[in-house]
Amino acid sequence: INESDMLLKPDLTTAYIDPFYQQTTMFLFCDVLNPDTGEPYNRDSRSMAKKALAYVQSSGVGDVVYFGPEAEFFIF
Repeated sequence: INESDMLLKPDLTTAYIDPFYQQTTMFLFCDVLNPDTGEPYNRDSRSMAKKALAYVQSSGVGDVVYFGPEAEFFIF
């Protein structure tokens, strides 16, 4: 709880208008950053997925990876 305050950095390339909601609502993904250092939070699933993709691509094993969501980092 002492380290629960985080920064969200929106990824504007993922922004779109949700076509199913009655009121106009924009949806986008965000990176979670450590507020003290500005570095990606080491337990953020999006940050880990980016590192995994970079590793897979740099090792030559593949060029695409697929991940499922982790609901604790969604804002409802």
